[in-house]
Amino acid sequence: MECGFITHMDVGKSRLSKEYPSRNLPIAIEANVYLGARAIVLMGCCLHSDSIVAAGALVTKDVPQATIVAGIPAQVKTKL
Repeated sequence: MECGFITHMDVGKSRLSKEYPSRNLPIAIEANVYLGARAIVLMGCCLHSDSIVAAGALVTKDVPQATIVAGIPAQVKTKL
């Protein structure tokens, strides 16, 4: 299975560089986190302990502890 982790953004030398400056941020994954197949986690997000990210989800912000997130963008579906 595969998952994606996007930790930096760089549009190079284009007109977009003013609106989207280069940046990089770490991703934090705490203990007992489950990532479903083909989930994608964007830069700066923290997956807190005991959380579950559904298959194919796009994580754009922190995932609270002991929750299940799913969707594009990922949203909390239930607390465990």
